[in-house]
Amino acid sequence: MRARAAVLADRFEQANDELIAFVEGCSDTDWSARSEALGWSVAITAHHVAVRYPILTYLADVIAAGQPRPEMTVETIDRMNREHAEQYARCTRGETLGLLRRNAAASASTLRRLTDEQLDHTAILAWHGGRRTSARDVIEALVIGHIFEHLAHMRGAVAQRRSEASCS
Repeated sequence: MRARAAVLADRFEQANDELIAFVEGCSDTDWSARSEALGWSVAITAHHVAVRYPILTYLADVIAAGQPRPEMTVETIDRMNREHAEQYARCTRGETLGLLRRNAAASASTLRRLTDEQLDHTAILAWHGGRRTSARDVIEALVIGHIFEHLAHMRGAVAQRRSEASCS
């Protein structure tokens, strides 16, 4: 049975659609607005989310299959994020929207094929608090939650930029 996986995939697609709508609604000035919390522009943050879909979905898939998972440390993740921000500082909206669409379609397909039993498989993730985490938890917190966490940062950056512009 794959009913729970279908619900998770639908929630993921809805979250991605919300992110796409936000990105499409950004002006050029909004696209370059910087989040104080992250130190990244809206552009870098949206691109970061898009390129993390395959990685986070792979992690959920590996846990669901009961396979050995890649060992990651917080330091490794932080380094990867810094390198991404430097490499894609000038990413375009079109490039990012394409990645959001392609990577989300592939990730949703992967999520939909998981069985309810696989969603309950667990692994200990040292970088995620060292606690036992199910594939479902990874999908909810790291695949779907990642979108909303960064969408909040992007919305905050745009709101701050617009507020500052209206005061000048």
